[in-house]
Amino acid sequence: MASLLAADREDLDTIAALTQDSLLRACDTHYDAKRRTLTLLLNRFRWEEQEPRRGYCLLRLLGVEKAQRRSWPENRAAVLDLLHIDADDDLVELVFAGGTAIRCRVEAIDLLLEDVGAPWEVDGRPDHEDDPDPPETDDGEADDTPTA
Repeated sequence: MASLLAADREDLDTIAALTQDSLLRACDTHYDAKRRTLTLLLNRFRWEEQEPRRGYCLLRLLGVEKAQRRSWPENRAAVLDLLHIDADDDLVELVFAGGTAIRCRVEAIDLLLEDVGAPWEVDGRPDHEDDPDPPETDDGEADDTPTA
């Protein structure tokens, strides 16, 4: 996979599956309000390959009208584990382990996933057998707006 575009819920589900268990440093997010784009640099587990590998990729959400963070770590070097991406009407939410999330109000589903650089081998695959259920999301306001 070099790049993949999501323009509807079915496409988004594919990108969500490909990015599950991606790692993200808190500082590797950038919201450009003028261009209405949220960009994340992910360390993606490459589920589509036979051998366990990871590689860097960019995930861009386009047409973002507002972006908010919930339970965002103060430590910019903190590593977050992406559990899933969900969408409902005009919202796209990226949910990370530990209740951290980024919620975006969008014009429409419009995401671009693009691999960058060569992948590298890793020891084993992510394991979810002992993982607790993900936290329920609330309808309250999020903490603040992501910045680089």
